Order: sequence, then C-alpha cells, then structure tokens
Amino acid sequence: MRGMAHWDDVAAKRRDAGDIGAGWSNLGEAIGSVTAGLRLIRIDPGKRSTPVHVHGAEEEIFFILGGRGLLWQGGAARLPRPRPPLGRTAGAKRTGLNHVTIAAGAEGWPPHCHSAEEEIFAVLGGDGSFRLGDEEQPVRRGHLISCPAGTGAAHSWRAGTKGLTYLAYGTREPNDIAYYPRSRKISLRGIGVIGRIEPADYWDGEA
Repeated sequence: MRGMAHWDDVAAKRRDAGDIGAGWSNLGEAIGSVTAGLRLIRIDPGKRSTPVHVHGAEEEIFFILGGRGLLWQGGAARLPRPRPPLGRTAGAKRTGLNHVTIAAGAEGWPPHCHSAEEEIFAVLGGDGSFRLGDEEQPVRRGHLISCPAGTGAAHSWRAGTKGLTYLAYGTREPNDIAYYPRSRKISLRGIGVIGRIEPADYWDGEA
C-alpha cells in the first residue's frame, strides 16, 4: 500500500556530538507524508537527543514508547513516562494526537477522507487491517501509514483477534471538510456543521 511502511525497515541516522547521542529514523519521509513529520528517536543511555531549542512556528508532540529519562521544557526538567497525556491535554494548540484502542473484531471510525487535514498513524499493538479506498492491508505493531489531504480515498480500521491499538496524528486544519461515503455525511470543521449530501437528482437547481 502506498504511504505505508514498518519502522523496523526505516534506517536510522546517527547524531553524535558531545552529550548528544541518538539514532533518528525519518518515518514521515518513508511513508510520504506531505505537511507533517514523524520521527522515531532512540536516545543512548545518559545522552540527549538535541541541544535545548525553541521553534518559531512549528508545533511538536512527543509520545514515549519506552525507557525513562528527562524532558527539558520551559526552563524546567520533567520526567516523562510511556503514554503521557496526548494532544490538547498535553498543550497542543494546532495539531492533535489520539491514542485509539479497537476491540477484537470491531471496526474503528467509519470510512472517511479529509479535504485539508493530513493524518499519520502508528500501530502500537495488536493486529488488524487498514483500508484505504479499495485496498486493504494487514497491520501489526510498528506499521506506519500516511493519509495526505485531498486524495478522496476513504480510510478505516478493523481490529483482528488481538484487538488493535494505534496513535492517530492530525494537522487539525480549521478549513477541513471530512466526507463519510457510507452515510454521505460531511463535516465542516471551521463552522462546526455536519450535514448529509443528497443524490444529485434531489437538487432543484436553486440555492
């Protein structure tokens, strides 16, 4: 499936300088993400991933997969743990990150596509399948999927016998339109309106 990869297959590039020591895997590039980035960072014991820094416009969200360490943020050191608060709970303003669990054999969110929002998914556990348009692929821990905006291809998840857990990252574009082909519903995020598209022969030509 285009836009899909497994993190074990993405090579890491080393960053070593003084107290900096980490391997960086550019997962976003591997899955063809357009407006968002995703990196897997493995930090060496006792080392740092980067120098202390700030961004002028970019927002970042971090999810701890394992291990222990310190996060330096806002002039203070904090102790992050696996599965910290996500998205808005963690202070994100312009992007979102959700931790999603689907029961064994169940389907997740109904098939849908976005006009402006790009989404990136990372499977954390269990098994199941991901459907994009007419194509469906099995997934397991480590699979990564990018769904750029404006493709018109609806996507959805179905859990296998072990259930399915994944992270869902979205750019939360205020002008996004989400379309649900099963119900013919559309969601206009910017104005908070949800409606249903009627078949063309129901329209009388007047606004």
